[in-house]
Amino acid sequence: LELRLNHIFNNGLRAWLNTSMTHAINEIKFRDDAPLLPAYQKGVGHTINQVYSYIDHGNLGTWDDVIGSSTWTTGNDMKLPGDYNIIDFNGDGIVNIDDRAPYQYASTPQNTYNASLGFEWKEFSCFAQFYGVTNVTREVNFPTFRSTAHVAYAEGAYWTPGGNATLPTPRWGTTVDPAATGTRYWYDGAYLRLKNVEVSYTFKNNWLKKIGVNSCRLYLNGDNLYMWTDMPDDREANYGTGSSDGAYPTVRRFNLGIDITL
Repeated sequence: LELRLNHIFNNGLRAWLNTSMTHAINEIKFRDDAPLLPAYQKGVGHTINQVYSYIDHGNLGTWDDVIGSSTWTTGNDMKLPGDYNIIDFNGDGIVNIDDRAPYQYASTPQNTYNASLGFEWKEFSCFAQFYGVTNVTREVNFPTFRSTAHVAYAEGAYWTPGGNATLPTPRWGTTVDPAATGTRYWYDGAYLRLKNVEVSYTFKNNWLKKIGVNSCRLYLNGDNLYMWTDMPDDREANYGTGSSDGAYPTVRRFNLGIDITL
């Protein structure tokens, strides 16, 4: 879907706006799933690259909550008050890989948006480009004090008795069940980015023509200037070599240049 607007005012100012929106969804119609698998474990009916996760529901607030919670397959004796209360999705009393369920969206955006707008007046020109996506779930996996990955990373306030924070109890060198993180590192990957802005001025003086130059355009632009998102850092794609920990955030760049037309 596209919308283009262009208007020239009486004073010679030309303003323009180009927008586009793409909506793309998919659904697995057939896959050779085991017939007796529950529907949430089958590929059929879900999207390609659908996110699956252990589902957490609040924190284990007391030792009674810890003792009464479903059993982890590994590290169950390491559970502490403040850990996530992981849902036993299939109700068999044990939290294992069979309890990973579809969560939010796939890792590929369903909706993409683009908008470019600008103006030209005499020798001045300016334009800006915005780009955004919605309906996408991304993993940003920087585990501070989780398992044995001692990464100093600002994740927020941890759970304390009587407090309002919800992040689970921090660990140092204690290996816990993979289910323990729940949905903690899955984020709504929607974002709106100010992708590019450029301001320019074109010189067309007679003295330029005397030296064989028809015009000289001086410009200043910047890329990836700002992003609005619920993700904890600035990245469009979250996968790097080896693991998601290797992803490199999108960089901000500025360019100052001259275009000369002979």
